[in-house]
Amino acid sequence: MAVFMGLAVGTLTSDALLHLIPEAFGIHKHSEDDGHDHGSGEIVIESFVWYAFAAIGSIYVFYLLETIFGMAGHSHTWPSDDDDDEDKVGKESTSNGVGKESTSNGVGKEGTNVGNWVNEPKKKKKNLNHLALMIIIGDGIHNFADGLAIAAAFTQSLTEGVGVTIAVFCHELPHELGDFAVLLQTKMRFRNAVFWNMASALTSFAGLYIGLSVATDPLARQWIFAATAGMFIYIALTDILPKLVHPPSMTIFIMTNVGILIGVTVMILLSIFEGHIKIT
Repeated sequence: MAVFMGLAVGTLTSDALLHLIPEAFGIHKHSEDDGHDHGSGEIVIESFVWYAFAAIGSIYVFYLLETIFGMAGHSHTWPSDDDDDEDKVGKESTSNGVGKESTSNGVGKEGTNVGNWVNEPKKKKKNLNHLALMIIIGDGIHNFADGLAIAAAFTQSLTEGVGVTIAVFCHELPHELGDFAVLLQTKMRFRNAVFWNMASALTSFAGLYIGLSVATDPLARQWIFAATAGMFIYIALTDILPKLVHPPSMTIFIMTNVGILIGVTVMILLSIFEGHIKIT
């Protein structure tokens, strides 16, 4: 999972900066437009590739700095935000008399996880069901956008399609596993969690078919690429990367960096050798 989380960050960010944004802005020219014969053996690297690589490098360097400085400044196990919240709730609940003696109220031996739900068990169940519904709907919309992006990419070129597909796969695997785990935590049955997870994934085919018909228009394709780039950057830098800044061990840190470097390398190679990739 650490490798796939790193792969997701590397592929999503690199795909957005190396492929999607240049396509959306109209600065990426293909062989039929730029006058270069990519199939003649000559490797043509456009200037925006280096600028995008510099942006990716700066993101990676600052990620390393924040993680290494954090590891050097903390000799104990990495704390999480949840631990801090639980400590705060534990102190508050203890002061309110919800301590170890609260077992008679059905809370348990420790009052650190009770929060505001000590006297409202029905409200907790309602919130969990609401959470499951939000996950299913949000995942369906997300998968629809992924299908739309894949369709638009393949209508542009083979390398664009391959790059977007790799990025989608690398971030969808840990994302879907995480959603499935959360559905199970909401007390949903295993069979129902599998069904709803697969049902939300099927919306990607709807996005694919709609994208294949709409993305034939170059202007529509540019809008799709722009929206997809924003989605990829948001997922990579706000949803996944913050979870990687505080690794629980050196092994996880190393595996995460292996995933990031592999993802970035794959996307850069696709950008450089796109004119030589053919299906025979």
